[in-house]
Amino acid sequence: MGNRAIRKAVEVLVAAVAVFAVMVSTGPAAMADHTLLLQTTDANPGGQAFFQRGANSSFFNACDLQSDGYRAVGRLYRWYGAWSLIARQDAAGGSGTCTPYEELLGLSSGVQLKMTVCLQNGYNGTPLFCNTGYYTMP
Repeated sequence: MGNRAIRKAVEVLVAAVAVFAVMVSTGPAAMADHTLLLQTTDANPGGQAFFQRGANSSFFNACDLQSDGYRAVGRLYRWYGAWSLIARQDAAGGSGTCTPYEELLGLSSGVQLKMTVCLQNGYNGTPLFCNTGYYTMP
């Protein structure tokens, strides 16, 4: 294996361990609930966003998977007749740096969500390699 392949394997492992640690720390009931995990669309994904619906509240965060000069930005929108931004998470630093989980309350059954994750150069940089997913609260 070359250095690049080893580095990618380590990055994927760090991301998987982070997701697993959250699931284990929140208990078996949360693990049975619904999650949405998105990665940026670049060939070697540099960012990801994670949404998890729990029994009484939901959680959202973003992770910067590479030390490449870009930050991972996750955005969560709620449908109110139009998409309205309800949470933004910026992770910078690379190599598995994740934002703290933001707890979201009041997302009742039937609420429609849209989550995006992009790479950006700086807080106001142009969003690159974006990926979008949709979720309806059960």
